[in-house]
Amino acid sequence: MGVSLAGVMGWASCSAVPEASQRTDAMQCEVLHGVPKMIRTASYPAHSSAGEWFKDTMVGEVPVLIYTFDEQGNLLTEETTLSDSLPTSVLKYAYVAGTRCKEAAVGTLDTMVMIRIRYNYNQNQQLVGLEYTQTEEGSGREEYELNRKGYPVEVRQYRDNGILTCRIEKKYNRAGQMTQEKIFMYLDEGEKPVCTVRYYTYQGNGLAATLTEQHEWPTPKETRTAYTYEYDAHGNWIRRVEYNETLKTAWLTERHIEYYQ
Repeated sequence: MGVSLAGVMGWASCSAVPEASQRTDAMQCEVLHGVPKMIRTASYPAHSSAGEWFKDTMVGEVPVLIYTFDEQGNLLTEETTLSDSLPTSVLKYAYVAGTRCKEAAVGTLDTMVMIRIRYNYNQNQQLVGLEYTQTEEGSGREEYELNRKGYPVEVRQYRDNGILTCRIEKKYNRAGQMTQEKIFMYLDEGEKPVCTVRYYTYQGNGLAATLTEQHEWPTPKETRTAYTYEYDAHGNWIRRVEYNETLKTAWLTERHIEYYQ
């Protein structure tokens, strides 16, 4: 069982804003109040009835993601499990001593090592790339071009043979929130890349309000998703509905957050 590049990106960070912004991993995981010890999250297809959203009961088991943090809000482990009868994947992070900078990570499936990641920084301790090696699917790397505030304005992904597979351009507002993302996928060497453009808007608390996606293919060419939230006593969201207004489909995500006292 290998780990896809999308999986590597997901394991590498909780959001598009890297350590260079001096935001903790907890903040990148949208925990804006308090210090989390553990976050347990799962997403389900959903339907509405009488104005309320409910999980679809016929979907069966869904992946459960568990994140653990230290008291500084740094991510220690990410665990993904589907059921007690299936292997559990775990990613463990190591940090550069005395910093928030991730030095390396090792991903395992049960006891088998599936991926190793090493992070690269510039002289200002800003994340500028990573290199990974997968047990079954080879290796690759990512490179980040940063703006003056340390936000990545371009991400480039390469296979181990140096072939460019994906390029992502990002734009931000004055608050440092990503407002536009252009994703160019290079499916075949020498061919024109396939482009997807994403536009984001935000609520006053900094959480995503809407996502509009424009696609070259397939149809429809444009979709719009709206987000609504419910919060715990700390003011962090514990229930989120993602409603695709174009396709009339929805996902419901539930989070359980344990905090350091």
